Parts: sequence; structure tokens; C-alpha cells
Amino acid sequence: MSEANDYFVDTHAHLDLFGSNEDIRHIISTAGKAGVKRIVAIGDDLDSSRKVAGLTEQFARVYGAAGIHPHHADGVDKNTIDQIWAVSNQPKIVAIGETGLDFYRMNSTKDSQISSFKAQGELSKHLGLALIIHCRDAYPELIDILKEMDLGNKRFVIHCFSGTKENAKELLTMGAYISFAGNVTFTNAKELRDVVDEVPLERILIETDSPYLAPHPNRGDKNEPSLLPKIAETIASKKDIDLDLLMTATTDNAKELFNFN
Repeated sequence: MSEANDYFVDTHAHLDLFGSNEDIRHIISTAGKAGVKRIVAIGDDLDSSRKVAGLTEQFARVYGAAGIHPHHADGVDKNTIDQIWAVSNQPKIVAIGETGLDFYRMNSTKDSQISSFKAQGELSKHLGLALIIHCRDAYPELIDILKEMDLGNKRFVIHCFSGTKENAKELLTMGAYISFAGNVTFTNAKELRDVVDEVPLERILIETDSPYLAPHPNRGDKNEPSLLPKIAETIASKKDIDLDLLMTATTDNAKELFNFN
């Protein structure tokens, strides 16, 4: 762990949903004033992944991930994966994702979600990039697939974690990072906050998932990266550590996972 980091990293934000480049510039500036000086912008389909790649070129503090969300898995084929591969060749694309499984909304079939996830997992292995995983109501299936995939470099994160302590423990043994978003601050999220105790400091990441999941007391408002410190405060309090220590640890973890240069 480094001696000090004086900034936070928002490891998951959908910056392309914030409107014009000027709107995004304002969001990034406001985040910087709140101490959030690096943001990983997330692609969730081919079009948004291309937009994210563009944002990484325009904004020094923005890095990116290219991938297909499980909601959009129907119709994903080799050509789609090849195009994600092409986008991922941009120098500041640091991850594949978000991909994964969502058996709650079921906007795509289980078979297509699994196929798309496996293909993107293999792509992340081939390219040596981190894998950003979405999982909702599918943790047993996800864990089985991860065992089968054998990611090798073990550079993957479960973003916006929503599973159980047992899920977290098993994923940690496989090398996962566990990322907590604004829902960890919700008043009805005691069980999720209890998971925080199970995750070693060297495996925690923090994110906003903005514009979604604004933390308490902003729940229901439009979220943005500047609110990340509120999430960090909740996690630091639960682990009974100084906020500066959490900042240093989570920023180190983000550097390790995403291989920031």
C-alpha cells in the first residue's frame, strides 16, 4: 500500500449518460473539487463503449471500460465481440465490461447472458484487462461460471455488490475485488453493510454507478461522481477506520486492478 493518496477513484460511472461534453466537463470538475480525481467510465453496449472511448481521449481524469451489459446480451455474436475488442485497443480503456448476469430483470435470455459473459471474460484474459462484472440474482451461477472460466490473472471486480457474506467470501477466494456503491448507505441495507466487514481492505473498491443509486440522504436524486465520498464515509465508519486510510487503500486497489499509467 502506498504511503498516501490524496484523491478518490470512482471505479464505475456511466458518464456518457450525463449529456453534452460541457455537461460532462462540469460533472468531472465538480467531482475533482470533492476529491474524486479519477473516474472509470463504463460502456454497457457497443455504442456507449465507443462514446466512453471518446471521453477518455477528451478528459485527462477519465479512463474507460468497453463491454456489453447482460441487459443487451441478446444478439451478441462474434462480430459484436470483435468490435468491443477494437474499442478496447484505445490506450485508456482499462477494462472489459460491464458484463455479467442479471436474472432479476431478464431483459435478455439466460443463455445469451451466459454466452456473452463468457466471451467477454475470454476477451479480458486475452487482452490482460480487468473484467467488470454485474451480478443480480445470479450469484451461484456466476460463481460456477467464474470457476469454469479460470480468469488466470484474477483481475476482476464485482461491481455494486448485492450478494451475501457467503457469496463475498467465495468470490474473494477466487481473487475478486468487491465494489460498493450508493446502496450500501441506504437505511434498509444493514445486511449489505455487514458484508463490508468480510472484505479485506486490500480488496475493496468504491463507485457511484452514477447517474444511478445516489447515496443516502440523496437517494432518489440523480447521482454523480462528486457524491463518492459519502459512500466512502459509510464504509470507513463500518470498518472503524479513518477516511484517509480508506481513500489510500481503495485508490491503491483501483491502480492495481486497472493498471493506471
